Amino acid sequence: MSAKVLTIEDNPDNLALMVYILEAFEFEVETATDGVSGLEAASRVRPDLILCDIQMPEMDGYEVIRHLKNDDKLAHIPVIAVTAFAMEVDGQKIQQAGFDGYITKPIEPESFVEQIQAFLSPATTPSPKVSFTARESTPTSWKKVILVVDDQPVNLELATSLLEHYGYRVLRAQGMKKAQMILRDRVPDLILSDVCMDDGNGYDLIRAVKAEPALQEVPFVF
Repeated sequence: MSAKVLTIEDNPDNLALMVYILEAFEFEVETATDGVSGLEAASRVRPDLILCDIQMPEMDGYEVIRHLKNDDKLAHIPVIAVTAFAMEVDGQKIQQAGFDGYITKPIEPESFVEQIQAFLSPATTPSPKVSFTARESTPTSWKKVILVVDDQPVNLELATSLLEHYGYRVLRAQGMKKAQMILRDRVPDLILSDVCMDDGNGYDLIRAVKAEPALQEVPFVF
């Protein structure tokens, strides 16, 4: 049985990153971008876990947790604060407010799921539908260089965190033009590219790559 996770976060980039990781591990994800809609979603969905940003306009995370813990139907749900404040005094304040734990920003993709699984029962802890386990490595394959091309910083950060965690060297290009500059000086072992970008699409990039003799044999993945 998949766990239902409600994510309350007003920053679209942070929300997109958390949803991406959670869905990759087969969690059922419900989202809310403010405290009021988060409380409504909690009553409607009855999630197994709630992730709640602390700093939000109008109703912050502390007010959200007060409402949740004062509702007999929702008080039992584990609630994890997601905060940019990592100082010990903030952690104490968060736990005293009623949160069951907290995760600091920026989110670390390789440890994010492991952190929240500690608050879920074994019956609701899912297995990943995409494997983030490294391949059997040799000294040569462990040093492979991957060029990641995407115009969204959050996507670049996610790919970099996952790939570097398993020993790959990552070159990041925020858009097609930056990728072409990098490829003039370096031939990677693999190119991972977004399709739709502000300064040109992935089809333009792959045509340019395959037109260069030195790059024609480089695997290219959209």
